Amino acid sequence: MDMVQSGVLPNPEHPTHTRAPSRTLIRPVEPGDLDAVAKLVGETLRACEPGSEASLAEFLRRTLFEQPWADPEIPSLVADEDGDIVGFIGAEIRRLRLGDRAMRFAWAAHSVVSPAARARAVGFALTQRLLDGPQDATLGDSASPLVEQMWLRLGARRLELKGIHWVRVFRPASVAARLLDPRRARVRAGTRRLAGWLDDLTVAVGRAAIAPRPATAAEEELTPSAMLDAMPPLGRRLGLHPHYDEAFLTWLFDELPRAKDRGQLVARLVRDGRGRPLGWYVYFLRRGWRSEVLQVAAGGERALRTVFDQLLAHAYAHGSAAVRGRLEPGMLGVVAERRCLLWHRGATVAHSSDPDVLDTIERPDALVSRLDGDPWVDTLVDARR
Repeated sequence: MDMVQSGVLPNPEHPTHTRAPSRTLIRPVEPGDLDAVAKLVGETLRACEPGSEASLAEFLRRTLFEQPWADPEIPSLVADEDGDIVGFIGAEIRRLRLGDRAMRFAWAAHSVVSPAARARAVGFALTQRLLDGPQDATLGDSASPLVEQMWLRLGARRLELKGIHWVRVFRPASVAARLLDPRRARVRAGTRRLAGWLDDLTVAVGRAAIAPRPATAAEEELTPSAMLDAMPPLGRRLGLHPHYDEAFLTWLFDELPRAKDRGQLVARLVRDGRGRPLGWYVYFLRRGWRSEVLQVAAGGERALRTVFDQLLAHAYAHGSAAVRGRLEPGMLGVVAERRCLLWHRGATVAHSSDPDVLDTIERPDALVSRLDGDPWVDTLVDARR
């Protein structure tokens, strides 16, 4: 997120700070706004090359307007000052279920405010308007410290574990070379070749310490229909979990591969020896670099261990230098046993008028993953790193 950057947060108890200045209109985004929104997002987040704003506008159209769960009651918002779009906050709508209760969650996505408007509390007004919507909960991932403070002042809660990511490194020299990323092409190519040679030597000498546990379960492609078939037995062992339907999953599995910088989409269903579904994993495979995990789903800790091992084995066998995912409730013991590193990537914050909903999100049996929030966040923020 990149919102109010003035360094001074408004006081929500002061009436003059509960809204943006009178000439600023906070309103639902309309399709005709998307070119201006894309320009603002592209410039603020450096999310696209100059001149490619049209493709970013189409991305926003598909993910905010055309996805099957788009909800006019919970719209994305813009800050309009005399026809100029100076702020934007997207609302990615997802449906979840807790027992017999159907719920709507909104993820705050691609939040931006133009530099000239940041001192006028425009970001605060956009966020407050979104949080006041009819959804059961609103979440924001990878919030900056300032954005985190703003959400907390508006009554949100910090989700401690979801602000932490785990990383399993297979080829440390290649990871280091990517992070250094020299500007000169010849130096960059030479650095990566040297890193590859060092990693080959390291793997040959210390394979037992570097390689993940071998895959032992049966796998198959995870299709929308296969996920829907496998969800009921998993759902009986889960508390809060996605309430997928075929229309949404078909759209999602078609949309995710469009983010070319993320790598190759891999979605695999894992079965036990009797053919029963244990769970699945979904991730973006990037050979020679860090692969990004969107979801690891399993019904119970034992099944989670098996599915997680299958994920690491697949990524290792297909050339990943490392794998990264978000630390979800219930995963800490599993990732620690698999020699994963932990690091804080940025706060995850959540707001709800019902404290019990927030408690449920943090339970070990809750399945609320990056796939269910904003799976494209790295496309606009850090996919190039």
